[in-house]
Amino acid sequence: MKPSILAAVLSLLLVPAHSFAEGAPEPPAPVAIYMSFDGAHSAQAIEAMKSEVASLTKRSPLNLRWIPLDSPRVGESFSDLMVVKFHGNCNMEGIQFLFNELGLEGDGGALGSTWKTDNQILPFSELHCDRIRRSIAPLAIGNTPTEREALLGRAMGRVLAHELFHVFANTDKHGREGVAKTKYTRRDLLADRFEFDAKDVRRMDRR
Repeated sequence: MKPSILAAVLSLLLVPAHSFAEGAPEPPAPVAIYMSFDGAHSAQAIEAMKSEVASLTKRSPLNLRWIPLDSPRVGESFSDLMVVKFHGNCNMEGIQFLFNELGLEGDGGALGSTWKTDNQILPFSELHCDRIRRSIAPLAIGNTPTEREALLGRAMGRVLAHELFHVFANTDKHGREGVAKTKYTRRDLLADRFEFDAKDVRRMDRR
């Protein structure tokens, strides 16, 4: 398995679930995003992340449903799924604001990854929260603890939306600009305006 630059990839085969009532097609079943955390995480940051992903994908065909990986399974049908593992501390507690605005852009490692094997994109992605929070720390100085958690959620949402692009566009390629581009600066992670290029949004319906 081989990770791409800001993303890695994974895929589980699912039979699309479509419902029909009296001959009229209903909206497609939602896409399940199963989440797993191996470290501490802030509920506020996670809600901000979900809100950011929803905003970034609102022009796409994706109807996302967020589900803890260890939650009981229910009878709901999903058109597709993706598993996301969050590594490290997904909160801003204890973060050290050591770098000034012109300092290091994180530790140089991937902020997120999606996996592929034999040129097949897999619906399994990972987010590295410690790297994300260190990347945004210099720009979070001066904000309240509550505001810092919201900023972390925004940054996490943008990294996760990038991984969703790889999975649901079924590609290891990147866009030229916006959320699907190869690398982010810390300003990209927190800018007031940062979104997908329109053509990249249209590509997110290839699975």
